[in-house]
Amino acid sequence: MLSFATGELLPNGSFARGLSGWQPHYFQGQKPDYLSLEIIEGAGGDDNFALRVQKTAEGSAVLINTFSPRLKSETPYRFKFSYQARATATGIDEPVLLCRLTITGTQDGKPHHRYKWLRCPNSSSWALADTGPLGLVTLPDCKNLLITFFFSKQGEYLLDEISLQEVDIEAPVLEAAGEKLYFQARSQNRELPPEAGTLPSPLALYNRNPGEVYPDSVPRPDELLRGLHALAVPGEYVTRYCALYASAEAKLGPVQVSELRTPEGDLLPDSLWQEYQVEHLTRFARRPYYRIIPERLVDWSGGILSAGGNRILCLQAKIPAGQRAGTYSGQVRLTDDLMLPLTLEVLPFQLEPPEVDYLMYATVVYRHDRLAEGETIRMLKEIRELGINGIVHHGGIWDEPTLQKYCRILAAAGLTGSTILDFGSVLENHVYRRLHQQPPDPNQKYLDKYDHPEIRAGFQEYLEKFAGWFRQYDPQRNWYYQGFDEPAFFGLERVLWEYPLAKAAGVKVSGTVYTRPALRQLGPNIDLSLLSYRSAQEEQEFQAVSRETGVKYYLLGAGSYFQQQGFVAVNRFLAGAYLFKLGLPGHVSWSYQYHCQEFEQLKIAYNLAWPRQDCSRRRSDSTLQAEGLREGIIDYRFLQTFRNLKTDPAQQQQDQELLQRLIQEIIPWSEDFRAGSDCLSPANLDYQAQENLRLLLARRICARVQGQSPPQYDWSWIKEQDCAGLTLVRHPLLWNPVSGQRATCRLTGLENAAAVSCRIIAQDGRAWHADPVTPRQGWAVVPLPAVPPGAYCAEYRLGENAVRRKILVVQ
Repeated sequence: MLSFATGELLPNGSFARGLSGWQPHYFQGQKPDYLSLEIIEGAGGDDNFALRVQKTAEGSAVLINTFSPRLKSETPYRFKFSYQARATATGIDEPVLLCRLTITGTQDGKPHHRYKWLRCPNSSSWALADTGPLGLVTLPDCKNLLITFFFSKQGEYLLDEISLQEVDIEAPVLEAAGEKLYFQARSQNRELPPEAGTLPSPLALYNRNPGEVYPDSVPRPDELLRGLHALAVPGEYVTRYCALYASAEAKLGPVQVSELRTPEGDLLPDSLWQEYQVEHLTRFARRPYYRIIPERLVDWSGGILSAGGNRILCLQAKIPAGQRAGTYSGQVRLTDDLMLPLTLEVLPFQLEPPEVDYLMYATVVYRHDRLAEGETIRMLKEIRELGINGIVHHGGIWDEPTLQKYCRILAAAGLTGSTILDFGSVLENHVYRRLHQQPPDPNQKYLDKYDHPEIRAGFQEYLEKFAGWFRQYDPQRNWYYQGFDEPAFFGLERVLWEYPLAKAAGVKVSGTVYTRPALRQLGPNIDLSLLSYRSAQEEQEFQAVSRETGVKYYLLGAGSYFQQQGFVAVNRFLAGAYLFKLGLPGHVSWSYQYHCQEFEQLKIAYNLAWPRQDCSRRRSDSTLQAEGLREGIIDYRFLQTFRNLKTDPAQQQQDQELLQRLIQEIIPWSEDFRAGSDCLSPANLDYQAQENLRLLLARRICARVQGQSPPQYDWSWIKEQDCAGLTLVRHPLLWNPVSGQRATCRLTGLENAAAVSCRIIAQDGRAWHADPVTPRQGWAVVPLPAVPPGAYCAEYRLGENAVRRKILVVQ
């Protein structure tokens, strides 16, 4: 339960008193003539005062900042403001507005500070930027908060309704490593109440997206499993998730997977299987469950499952590369009284290696705990098993022996893809120290410190030597130098100094440059940018810059940046289907660090793995997010293998048409992608839908390999439409009836009492009907009738009213 103190510590930024409380800073030392800062009236705030900043020409970023009053220690605060950021009539580049909150105080008895950034998308109307109720937590012995706004690029900016409030929190906090941790609810954990008489006893297995299973989830009848089935490809990992529910207290022992055999006698031994459980890191016993993200995948522990409790089971095996195709059958024993049939369909083809780079941020040659080289290689082999083939190495490399070690480690781990050496803005500092035998003055401006002939010469000379070492120890490696991180907003002068020198040294240059104007300004001085774009319009705009400058892009698209509800689905989508849709040559994820503590980095488990107490199997705990990367990479390889099939021209045309339909109409842009956070949240390509996409591709490839005619999917005749009073929250665009998926509808308005029905219509007019469903609490879980494989129109009807029509492709 959260509430806010009545008094605001910074009422509307104190703009009613003018700019006296704010300190403008001009990077060139004095206010330029193309800039105006003024307080205006009538902008929409309660006190009718706002700040307007106008830049009528390009120039360095301008900032204003102020200190808050003294804040309480180890206390949550909320900071928010309204803003506009829009281009002027003469401006050609989009404006950029950033807000940085610097939290000052002490930690472990030493002065310390922590940053919180708010990046504000351009908006010509009033928009809200908000840290959220628990987005800003002060340090021990807190002093105050430094609030800084950066105004970059030509444009007009308005700021209004700036406020800073203390948050009252009733939920208990967790003490860890001497620090108070506050947790924000990740979702409302919404489910429909159980239907009377349908709860199994005492144990049941059910099928649900792994990220949607909570400690007290209740299975729906259509989710119950009477057996397990999975697809497998020779040489690859196969993973099968399911959830175990107890309606009465139950004792769980070791999970035992039997050997699997085909009718012809081919064998998959039981020793291939590893059994894990997803560990819900529950901090409180009542809803909402505050958990650290992402959840670990740990060894199956058995033990007592309390009444109403849940546990996610994960079965995983790597299929031998030479395994004969066929359907392998066996059993999974969960208790003495609960055994389930298991069938594994090993497909008659192998997947092509990915034609793209998969890189992951990971420190390789520098250690917090001085890990032995053999253990480093072991960690990187785990990364390789996820499908990663290259590394973005943090920290720079400062001598020839260290680079030699780095190349040796990558080779031993089997990481043969590209690599990025992320020096940060440190190489120039390194050269300065070597030349002057002392660090540079931190109060000097960047160019004043470094823009001298001897520094430039030393910078270029080092990278020339570095390139020579690479040619000696790893001549086939494609590598990039990376300097100052994320320079587009306030670091362009740095990279405009660094990048030309690196190019003059004959090396390739990488950067995390998010904006098109910055990429244009860098021009031919950058070879590779790590970025994300979310829509067709953004893709067109970024590709236009690529044609102008020659820069190529890797998708910075997955990892543990986001509070992902423990999803497999998010990383799977970004590393798989979405990367294929974009057609980019590489993917970069953050991050895999064996040394991370689970309470580090903003308390959301910033990394994908942690140390294991028992390292007999792996160096680190895996997580649902890390597993999602592997699933996405396998999805990409399915799509690539399908695209590259060698068949006759007519078949190739059919396959390419299907592939284009999938890319255009099934795989969404990331701004439209919804994986769902609980069973009633909107979802259009959740984990199960991505499983079904893989199934569609597998069936198609099998048909081509075996010389059969696959089904043709034509949904161009289906005209989608909305329905007043009924919102389709979930609809399986790609559907496998065995998966047990159903559609989920939310009712609005006065029609809540009306029943919801569905019929499936084929192009030739045939129709299949499902029984109407009476809504409960405004929700209806609608069954889909069984139909043959093909493309259909799913028509949802609310009572006798208009219908909602959607595409449905049945496997």
